[in-house]
Amino acid sequence: MRDSFTAQYHAFLQSLMFYTRIRVPAGARNSEELMRKATVWLPVIGWIVGGVCAVVTWGALHLWGVGVSVLIGTMAGLLLTGAIHEDGLADVCDGFGGGFTVERTLQIMKDSSVGVFGVLGVSIALLLKVSLIIEIIGHSGGRFRWGQPLLVIPVAHAISRAAAVGLMGTHQYVGGATSKAQPMTQRLSPLPVAVVMATGVLPLVVFTGSWWTVVVVPTVAVTWFLMGRWMRRRIGGYTGDCLGAIQQVSELVVYLTMAAVWRWHG
Repeated sequence: MRDSFTAQYHAFLQSLMFYTRIRVPAGARNSEELMRKATVWLPVIGWIVGGVCAVVTWGALHLWGVGVSVLIGTMAGLLLTGAIHEDGLADVCDGFGGGFTVERTLQIMKDSSVGVFGVLGVSIALLLKVSLIIEIIGHSGGRFRWGQPLLVIPVAHAISRAAAVGLMGTHQYVGGATSKAQPMTQRLSPLPVAVVMATGVLPLVVFTGSWWTVVVVPTVAVTWFLMGRWMRRRIGGYTGDCLGAIQQVSELVVYLTMAAVWRWHG
């Protein structure tokens, strides 16, 4: 039991090192085996990153207007993650936008430079994200309480990362053995995938209420299904960049869904 707990602790630290810029204890281990186990902790990373974004936004609301506060909160998330998921979205936009064969698409995605499709994709995603969060916060007057709309930020970060793990559990990895994400992308068995989904969804039920779950989970599930099907048709599976893209799109879908619900409800 103690060995299992220790292994999961180091797997969590491995996930924290890979997906964020947060410093971890000096004794943290680093191995391919731990990287494979680290995937299960991805929704928890989402709750941490999203929680930091929400708290920074809430704090900024005491000093500035909503627009500036949301920009500061979004910037905090980018700094915390090193824009790892936005980078994946940019590469997918470039590859899928400029490649007409599987080989060419994968080649473009491996290129470290960013093209016009990537710039446009990330720019539109960030603008849409900021605009939607501004609209959502407007429904709470900037108050940060359990159940208030500001909680949509950590919810979106956690659920969207669970969607990325879901892609790993159902689709074939085609990114190649040289990718730095390759050790974390081996297809998961049903039990770890179930644990990941529970980690992403259960706090949503506890902190926000069941109606959030009824609205958010189906829309993210549809997004996951459609994007996974699209990627399979285009390149035969997914790459590490595809995981970043599905996280970003799923996060936007949460904001779009909740903004629409609150607008309709109001």
